[in-house]
Amino acid sequence: MKNALDNDAQALYDGFKKDGFILPEVNVDPNLVLEFLVPLVEPLRTDTFKYSREWLRDQSARVGDPRNPTAKIGFQLNLPAEYVLIHRVTMGTTGIFCQLEAEGRWLDEAIIWLPEITPASLTR
Repeated sequence: MKNALDNDAQALYDGFKKDGFILPEVNVDPNLVLEFLVPLVEPLRTDTFKYSREWLRDQSARVGDPRNPTAKIGFQLNLPAEYVLIHRVTMGTTGIFCQLEAEGRWLDEAIIWLPEITPASLTR
């Protein structure tokens, strides 16, 4: 998450390789991996963010369009078994936030629970 917030595509890619999200035999463009993850970090990149059904539709269309090079990355990533439950909870929560049109300072909240993701721009 921190690497994505810092826009450090190479560090994100290296971490994904190390943690098994990208299998050893798979090589993908680190910038496309970062672009693929935009929906997960977009709410954390602004002072406030408002979830909406339209935003979720747009993100779903973006990663589901086979003509989009970013969408193809989803087929090349691997979700290690120990992350399946976390992924399901994150996606379910995102859907609920969109239905509720929840708005907040999501980075501030995330840093309370995960201080290690604090972007470099906030630690200087």
